[in-house]
Amino acid sequence: MGMAKSHRFSMKKSQSAFPNQSAISAVITTYRPDDEFPNRVEGVRHQVGCVVIVDDGASSDNVMRLKRWFSNTPKVLLHHNETNIGIAASLNKGVAIAKCEGCWWALTLDDDTIIAPDMVQTLVGYWKQISLQRGKPIALMGMLYRDALTGEISDRRTGSNGIVYADKREIITSGSLLSLDAYEMIGPFRNDLFIDFVDYDYCFRARSMGFRVIKIFKVGMEHSVGRLRLHNFAGKIVETYNHSPARLYYYFRNSIVFMREVLMSDPLFVLALLYANLRMVVLVALLESDKRTKIRYMIRGVLDGWRNRLGRTIAPS
Repeated sequence: MGMAKSHRFSMKKSQSAFPNQSAISAVITTYRPDDEFPNRVEGVRHQVGCVVIVDDGASSDNVMRLKRWFSNTPKVLLHHNETNIGIAASLNKGVAIAKCEGCWWALTLDDDTIIAPDMVQTLVGYWKQISLQRGKPIALMGMLYRDALTGEISDRRTGSNGIVYADKREIITSGSLLSLDAYEMIGPFRNDLFIDFVDYDYCFRARSMGFRVIKIFKVGMEHSVGRLRLHNFAGKIVETYNHSPARLYYYFRNSIVFMREVLMSDPLFVLALLYANLRMVVLVALLESDKRTKIRYMIRGVLDGWRNRLGRTIAPS
């Protein structure tokens, strides 16, 4: 409790304790987005003060497309990484640009996420409502999402019995509203993870410093995690994500690193994550295509995670 109190009173006096839409920057990381991307940006642009697009596609063709789409669009700022630096470093770059524009709140988004017309307004309203109840300060807040391919709602078993929000161990990066005052104290997203578990790491660091991580049990966006597929397996409906081999490499590498780092502070979560990983291996082996290559990359990820070999080691696909 003492730690949370000290953080609350060390927040910048010049900044509001509550977000407002004009002071929020949407930070969107892109990796070769599709032709519908401008429509998704348009759905965000009128809900925030500005939009910062950080392109991590490392492709001259991609740069030209983004410039053609957004060079003359008000309230949209473009930044192109010279090389593929990963989602964590791209988010940090976007946050730095947002702060230079005078924004002290950031809505972090993937390039394929479609947000609801009232998503930002909803997040702002709940942030104010929860903050007025006192207690620990909030570091970030997110909402439920509907899968773009299957229509399934994330965390569909939560939010029952009239509960509209809850403290969570972690929430996904896309669709998270961040306090950049809190970000300054928690520290940036962890560049050496490159991709995957960037959200887990940030949320756990936030909570360890006395901040809250909140999820609102309302659908606020359409989003995809991999290429979700539903299967009837042994009389039960199971999900497979059908990630690329490279993405599975980073997932398993970073999960090993993360589990080792939080084992002593949260052993039950580590056990749950270990079970989820083993289940994923079985489902990939039984139900997904290109299973031999994927299993090989997963094994390589586990070995590199155990050796603490981090950074960009495999080109994403």
